[in-house]
Order: sequence, then structure tokens, then C-alpha cells
Amino acid sequence: MNFNENELFGAALIGFDMIDGPFLKWKKEYGPKTNLMKLDDFAMNFIKVHLLLTSFLIQLGLILFS
Repeated sequence: MNFNENELFGAALIGFDMIDGPFLKWKKEYGPKTNLMKLDDFAMNFIKVHLLLTSFLIQLGLILFS
């Protein structure tokens, strides 16, 4: 069996039930490589999370030290 990433087109996990027999538990089909993450979306989400975390830590500090 060849596991060269250029020749791999899919993977699956097959289970077996004593009554029903084999069944597909999980599958993943691979296609041409694409960008996994859009940098603009990542940057905007990072900024949102940073602002929320900063706000939370400030509020926590005000509660703990008041």
C-alpha cells in the first residue's frame, strides 16, 4: 500500500457489529490542496478574541481587587 500524499484520495474507519455487520464510522476524502485558513478571517478573529479576553481580565481584576 502506498501512502504517498500525492496518491492518497481518501481514508475511512470501518466498524463491525455482530448483528448488522460492517458499517462506516468515519470517512474523509482528500482533494487538491487548498488554503486551510484565510489570513484575513484569522486576523479579525484574533483581534476579537484579544479584545474579549482583555475586557474579561480587566473585569476580573476589578472584581478581585475591589
